[in-house]
Amino acid sequence: YEPGEANIKGEVNKTEIKEQGEIMIEGVGKFQFNPSDIITIREDIFKEGHFSIFDILVFLSKQGEVDLKYHFDENMNTNVIDSINDTTNWWFMAYYDGG
Repeated sequence: YEPGEANIKGEVNKTEIKEQGEIMIEGVGKFQFNPSDIITIREDIFKEGHFSIFDILVFLSKQGEVDLKYHFDENMNTNVIDSINDTTNWWFMAYYDGG
């Protein structure tokens, strides 16, 4: 088989795992990270190795890249973002290839 060529069972051989992810959040910035460093805070929703853009934001906040404030709302059973970089009541578009 050649690299990336599928065999009879449909499996892909010799694939490359990217060690660099990039997310662009309009109004906040463009950030690079290693996807294997992201750990979901909602293990009840995401399987191991899977995560949300919210998890990326939490990671970036821990790294000091953004100032993220959030809380868990029990009625909605989800995390709610209170502010990003001291901006409240916001709408941001995020682009992440590979999530």
